[in-house]
Amino acid sequence: MTPAAQLLTLLVSGHLLADFAFQTRRMVEGKRRLGGLALHALVVAVVQAAVAWPFLVPAAAPLLLGLAILHAAIDRTKAALPRRMRLRTFLADQAAHGIVLVLVWIAWRRLAGWPGPLHADAVSFVQPWTLVAAIAAAYAFSWTGGAVIVSGVLERHQLDEGNDRISEEERSRGRTIGILERVILLTLVIVGEWAALGFVIAAKSIARFKDFDDRDFSERYLIGTLVSVLVAIASGLAVRALLQLG
Repeated sequence: MTPAAQLLTLLVSGHLLADFAFQTRRMVEGKRRLGGLALHALVVAVVQAAVAWPFLVPAAAPLLLGLAILHAAIDRTKAALPRRMRLRTFLADQAAHGIVLVLVWIAWRRLAGWPGPLHADAVSFVQPWTLVAAIAAAYAFSWTGGAVIVSGVLERHQLDEGNDRISEEERSRGRTIGILERVILLTLVIVGEWAALGFVIAAKSIARFKDFDDRDFSERYLIGTLVSVLVAIASGLAVRALLQLG
């Protein structure tokens, strides 16, 4: 993997970790206030600096500051949009962050001395560090981002929110099962155990077999499961591609 590819991977990984691993529910709910937004921007700057440390030089500080400010501005815009558009706003939000990351990456590569300077003790460590960061980011996204995507798809099809027969406890259990499902599937994809994917999905289906007579439940289950599986497989394939490049 070239230094440019390593830097881009680290920037994307830093974003995913900051947004999905180090962003608390309190931060999410506080984005309508300047204090909550500033706190999240600070977390973004610190996490990005920590993840991209092999390429971190004083000249990159303004880029990280600009990245954090633009991240906060995008999040503030998202917070002002109607919640009924949750899936669309989530996808648009992540696309906007992606554009900013690419612009920062391009600017970073134009710093004096590129493809360095790397810290002298980081040259041999940067490749495994990049892969570890990417794997951690994939798990963070599958854990939290996957839950947002699944919930948004179900809400879009009016198969979750508004269904009075589903208690909050049942929704909570369903979210937990979905998280565990994505984590297990992601792990299996990374290690290449494709045959075991069907076993995990089958085991989940057997536990709910009696409920499939309810059409609403079966449709909700099928859509939610397929979206959850898609997120896990896509994340796993991305990690495998990086491992092959490494």
